[in-house]
Amino acid sequence: MNTERENLPYSNTISVPEKIFSFGNEVYFELDIDSHKLTYISPSVKNLTGYLPEQLIDIKIEDLLLYYDKNNIEKILILTINYGIAQNIEFELVTKSQNIIFCRANTFLINKDSSSKTIVAGVITSIDEYIREKIKKERIENKLHTFIEKYRKYELAIDNNPLAIIFCDANGNVEYINETFIKQSGYDYNDILGKSISILKSGFHDKIFFEQIHQTITKGLTWQGEILNKRKNGQLYWVQTIIMPIRSDKGDIINYLYIYEDIEKKKEMEKLLTTARIKAEQANQAKTEFLATMSHEIRNPMNAIIGNIELLAATNTDKEQKKLIKRLSSSSESLLFVINDILDISKIEAGQLEIEERPFDFHEMIDTLIDSLQSKARKKNLELKKETHNIPEKIKIIGDQHRLNQILLNLLNNAVKFTEYGHVNLKCSGQIMPELNKININFSVEDTGIGISQDKLDSIFEKFKQEDSSVSRKYGGTGLGLSISKKLVALMGGDLLVESKKNFGSRFYFTLAFEIDRKNEKFNTDSNISSALKNPHLFEGKVFLVVDDLEFNVELAANLLKNWGAQVLKAANGKEAIEKIKKNPRTDVILMDLRMPETDGLEATRILREQYDFKKTIIGLTGEILKEKLNECFKAGMDGYITKPFKKKEFLESILKFIDINEKK
Repeated sequence: MNTERENLPYSNTISVPEKIFSFGNEVYFELDIDSHKLTYISPSVKNLTGYLPEQLIDIKIEDLLLYYDKNNIEKILILTINYGIAQNIEFELVTKSQNIIFCRANTFLINKDSSSKTIVAGVITSIDEYIREKIKKERIENKLHTFIEKYRKYELAIDNNPLAIIFCDANGNVEYINETFIKQSGYDYNDILGKSISILKSGFHDKIFFEQIHQTITKGLTWQGEILNKRKNGQLYWVQTIIMPIRSDKGDIINYLYIYEDIEKKKEMEKLLTTARIKAEQANQAKTEFLATMSHEIRNPMNAIIGNIELLAATNTDKEQKKLIKRLSSSSESLLFVINDILDISKIEAGQLEIEERPFDFHEMIDTLIDSLQSKARKKNLELKKETHNIPEKIKIIGDQHRLNQILLNLLNNAVKFTEYGHVNLKCSGQIMPELNKININFSVEDTGIGISQDKLDSIFEKFKQEDSSVSRKYGGTGLGLSISKKLVALMGGDLLVESKKNFGSRFYFTLAFEIDRKNEKFNTDSNISSALKNPHLFEGKVFLVVDDLEFNVELAANLLKNWGAQVLKAANGKEAIEKIKKNPRTDVILMDLRMPETDGLEATRILREQYDFKKTIIGLTGEILKEKLNECFKAGMDGYITKPFKKKEFLESILKFIDINEKK
């Protein structure tokens, strides 16, 4: 046996039963412990690694193993020498085709050879399939463990979700419910698992409703909407519902996910909000109607009072009578100022106030404003000044002259009222932007008056607020002027601000942008109106019809028109007005009150326009202030309106807007 082994090219050691290890995957080897080189390896190594035995003789064993170095090999050899055997040594081999296989070896010590070399022998067995199955199993176990952990988290999240969650199979039978659904519906697991989801139907929805849901989800689409469900105890409750189909890998619908949100409280809140909204709308409507009625009922008598005072002032009166008339005029102006403040703040809050865009002469407006307050300032020995910078003379700007005048008048009136000595100064500074054809104007009203405490500056623009009750008692006023001015400036695109110190005066300031009028359009200036007021032949040859159910309003308008040479017809309501026009079709202008018995002004206008083809000017006379009411004038066919109460100047200015469209006789 030894002689045979010595003749083999890959063996130089003791004899081994080679036939045992010539086939299969078990490999016998012998190893020199000093050099770590293989001294013999069985032919079966080719089956295991693809190498021939002669290719591995004299190869160090650590060169064949993965992750094993010289130190690892030494430890195994020492273990084998000390105990005579080492078992179940697992390692990885790299085959000739560069594949990795898992192996196990048992080593044992054999006698030294004739050269006194210590030899360790062993048997290598492939455990590749076992290891791979083991790894696969471990991976599966790890995945399963991870999945279970995730599932527990998901289950916990689903169960504690504030939304009710239900899983149904493809036929609509319940497979899973979470804790929220149990609390929400009153059904337990045993009550509903395996049963049809239709158990929740309340009977409120019809068959078509559920057919539409079924058609949506069976197409693979998600359905959302509100459903009235029934609890186990029979109580009905609303839920916001999402129904989502779940598909398999092949695309087939295998489950349906139902998500319910209990919206009973939301529904109750909606009912409360709806009720509150209806009440608010009713209250707002009542307020609107009251405002319209109050406006009509107050403005009509005020129109008569102010108008007749003006007419009375134009008659021959003695000194004492003139004094009384002046008092009446001053008192009526104060009353009208208060009324207008109350109505203006109501209009602003109701969103009824609109800013007009018309051209006007800026410097003329400022001069007229200052002139109107000079008398009041002189009585208090105050210097009332104006300064304008970088605003060209005769410049025409487009904006709401009336509202701008109202803002500045409020501020200047307050300044004069609360200043006992010193001055009141209106400063206007312009910045022209030629590329935009606009001008920014900074307005500032400064005074040397009583000033405002720092702790009151934040509330000074609130309604009905003055600094304190002593100010109100001493100086009077409603406390609306600044609030209105603040809101008007905001409507015009600016912000009214204040700087003040107690006993050291105040400064109110704001900036507005205006378009520059370069079209040289004709419009009524104060000088034009003043000369027209003095022209007794202004309306000579013109026929006016004045229609109003209040006789004093008819007489006031008639007297004013007659003073300008007009021929005046009168009517007490819309029905009479139609009859007058039928008899006098050549009438040039109709001044028509809106609110009248039998046939009101709006209906009468529609009849005249549609049935009698009346094409001449019709102007409304109204105490209305709400824009929807005023818009009705245009819808009915009126050319415009004159708001009561009016003075001679305003009355004439309003008529002159339309009189030029009539053919002169």
